[in-house]
Amino acid sequence: MRAGVSSLAARIRHHARSLGRAVDEDDHWVAAALAERGMFSNAGVVVRPPESWDWVPEALDRLAPPGTPRLLMSPFPTPDLSPYGCQLVGHPPFMVRAAGGDGPAPVDGLEIREVTTAADLAAFERTVVTAYPVPDMDPDERLLFHPDVLGGATHLFLGLVDGEPVATAGSHVACGVNHVEFVATAAEHRGRGIGAALTWAATVADPALPGVLISSDDGRPIYEALGYLPIVRWTLWLAP
Repeated sequence: MRAGVSSLAARIRHHARSLGRAVDEDDHWVAAALAERGMFSNAGVVVRPPESWDWVPEALDRLAPPGTPRLLMSPFPTPDLSPYGCQLVGHPPFMVRAAGGDGPAPVDGLEIREVTTAADLAAFERTVVTAYPVPDMDPDERLLFHPDVLGGATHLFLGLVDGEPVATAGSHVACGVNHVEFVATAAEHRGRGIGAALTWAATVADPALPGVLISSDDGRPIYEALGYLPIVRWTLWLAP
């Protein structure tokens, strides 16, 4: 779990700096505001169990002004943060997969390619917004990703059917793990194994390392079929 926390913090730092955004980092969390809209755009991860949670309101307001979605992700149990204006998102499972083993069977008609160009990066962002979906974001805007995010520890994968982007996954390779995020598949293409195939590509971005991810309960069976095991539940709070 420590590797999961540290790798997520590393991704947040790298992602923010690629956009020219500031990183909010102190004894409690690592966070960055990446865009003015989107539930997951402005987020921070708690990096150690605090003695008190009284720092939360100031940290959230420092991250972005009220009225902008701000997400707090904690691998540690939290008290009720609703008095600070937060809404409970849930307790998603944090999952781990050992390195090695075989991936899922190929999906007929699916092309998976790693994003290396500005055009593919734009398609990746558009697909994340429409396929996840992120309803308060405009898929025709380019807010979340800049080409500077590519070419280093962050690896983004685009799934295409008949040349059309339909799915995404990403991995940030840091702290001894492949930290998998940005998994999304268009609704009309679900149930075919496409999401599993994209997740696998991100899981083996560095095949010598284990994979970690934060799952939804709906996605958990897909990840378990790939060999991921649930370790503990995190807690997510959203300040609107």
